[in-house]
Amino acid sequence: MRVSQRAINDVTVSNLGVSLQKMLQLQEKISTGRAISRPSDQPIDFNRSMGIRAVLEGNAQQQRNIEFAKSWLSSTDSAIQQATSILHRARELAVRGANDSMDPLARQQMAAEVRQLREQMRVVGNTDLGGRYLFAGSDQLETPYPTGGADLNNVEKLSFEVGMKVTMTYNVPGEQAFGNTGVDTGGNPVEPTNAFRLLDSLNTALMANDGPGIAATLGVFDTRLEKFLAAQAEVGAKVNRLDLLTDRLEDQRVNLQGLKSEAEDADIATLITDLNQQDAVYRASLAATQRVIQPTLLDYLR
Repeated sequence: MRVSQRAINDVTVSNLGVSLQKMLQLQEKISTGRAISRPSDQPIDFNRSMGIRAVLEGNAQQQRNIEFAKSWLSSTDSAIQQATSILHRARELAVRGANDSMDPLARQQMAAEVRQLREQMRVVGNTDLGGRYLFAGSDQLETPYPTGGADLNNVEKLSFEVGMKVTMTYNVPGEQAFGNTGVDTGGNPVEPTNAFRLLDSLNTALMANDGPGIAATLGVFDTRLEKFLAAQAEVGAKVNRLDLLTDRLEDQRVNLQGLKSEAEDADIATLITDLNQQDAVYRASLAATQRVIQPTLLDYLR
C-alpha cells in the first residue's frame, strides 16, 4: 500500500495538534485551579459537583432562615418581657387599689396610670421588625392592635425550612400572648381575660371606686402572666433549638465544601508533573516530525 507524503503530513500535524491540545488543557487547569471547567471535562464529576452546589445553596438559605428567625424571636422575647413588666406594674396598682383604706381620688390617680399602661401595651403589641408586625400572625403588614378599628386576632403560625424536609414555626400570634380581643355575635368578649380587656376592667373598677371589683382582677392578672411566661418559654426553647440547628448546618456546610473541593479542585502537583511529561512528548513529536516529513527544494536553497 502506497502512503503519500501528503497523508503523512496530515497525520503528523493532526497528532501534533492533539498533543498541543492536551498541554493547553493541563495549563488551563493549573492556572484556574479547577479540575472541571466545562461539563465535557469530566461529566460524572461535573454532575456530582452540581448536586453538591445545589445542596450548599439550600444549606445557605436555611442558615439565612435561621438568622432571620433568631432576630424575630429575640424581638418577640423582648416584647413579651415588656408586656410582662406592664402587667406586673398594673397588678401592683391593683393590689394597692384593692385596699379598703384607699380613697376614691387615689384610685382615680391609679386609673390614669393604668390607662397609660394600656396604651403602652398596645404599642408593645404592635412591635415590628423591619416593617413586619411580630404579633400579626400571617398578616404581618397589618397593624394587629390599631388605635381605631377591630384587632386582627390572626392566629396563624408561620414556618420556614431549617433542614431537608424539616420546618419550624417562628412567630407567636398575638392571641397566644395577649389573648383574643374579639367579640362573639352577641357582642360578648371571646376571651374576657385578654391583656387589654383586663387593663380596661381594672381602670373601670378604679374609676368606680369598686374595691371588690379591683380585687377580682388579681387572679386574672396571675392567669395572664402565666400565659406570658409560657409564650416566653416557648420562644426560649425555639432559640435553643435554632442554636443547635446552626451548629448542625455549619458542620454540614464544612463537609459539603470538602466534597465540592474534591470534585472540582485540581491537584496542582500532579498536573505540573503531567504537563512536564506532555511537554516532553510534544518536543519528541516535533523531533520525529522533522524525520518523517521529507525535505523540499526550498530546504536545499537555503
